[in-house]
Amino acid sequence: MVGLGSPQVKVLPASGGMACIAEKCKEELVACVASPTCGRGLACAGSQAASPTGQVRCMDLYENELMRRFADCAMTENECLAPLPADATELKSFERAVAAVRRSPPKVPPELLRGTWKVALGLNPAFDCFDCQVHEFREDGSAVFRYRVRREDGSCWASPIGSD
Repeated sequence: MVGLGSPQVKVLPASGGMACIAEKCKEELVACVASPTCGRGLACAGSQAASPTGQVRCMDLYENELMRRFADCAMTENECLAPLPADATELKSFERAVAAVRRSPPKVPPELLRGTWKVALGLNPAFDCFDCQVHEFREDGSAVFRYRVRREDGSCWASPIGSD
């Protein structure tokens, strides 16, 4: 089974699974499979269907516009793939992260975060433990944060959080 994930989601067949994808997301699937990067991403995600951390890593390694279009079609627009329950270990990690945030000062002035930060250690292996992960925080009025993750081929995947 092919499944794509995001930081909060791993997937299983929902309303029709592959039949739904074949009917409602055929163009997106064909375009993705025809792309070497997207095709490898689908194969990777399929091999990691039971692992949220593996799903996130597949997205980091292979995400491109074609994969995003396929994921949007299959997961968001048509709900062909549904979320799985959270993994118990990752849920505990998330709960520890929430507790740590609650213990932090109530308001952090944005100017203290401005700049480039390297992630050395974190509470969630799906997001905090990739080699050479960098978060760049800017206060430019658009509230866009950018981050990058090094891929196995030496390239980096960069993505904004927010909008430009």
